[in-house]
Amino acid sequence: MEPIVWTEDFSVNVESLDNQHKTLFGLLNRLADVNDRKVEGNVIWDLLNEVLDYTRKHFTEEEEYMAELGYPGLNAHKLEHYELMKKVLQYNASFWEINTQLPAELVVFLLSWITQHILSEDMAYVKFATQEQSRGAFKTR
Repeated sequence: MEPIVWTEDFSVNVESLDNQHKTLFGLLNRLADVNDRKVEGNVIWDLLNEVLDYTRKHFTEEEEYMAELGYPGLNAHKLEHYELMKKVLQYNASFWEINTQLPAELVVFLLSWITQHILSEDMAYVKFATQEQSRGAFKTR
């Protein structure tokens, strides 16, 4: 599986959130790599849990930032985050039952989801923040 590579196209202009996105890219690339190499199930299980824990942390901080902005799309964005976590937890439960490799479609889905989410949904709050900043209504972190 091809790794996802961070470029400035993914920057949301908030250093802490950009760093979290970079960390998520790294975790997801590691997950794809260990899954491709057919590493023991417990290694994959541990890494998937690390991805989930870090993703929750990131979503919380990102949502707090959007709330500070007064971003009108916050609730829809939170729903996207919720739906992702729900889907991954469902996969996680089935993985635990069979304790083998993760389905390749889950790894592909996660790699695709994070890039598309940042480039579309996250860029919507970036645009909003830029407009608010130009009006003097909000100062970025």
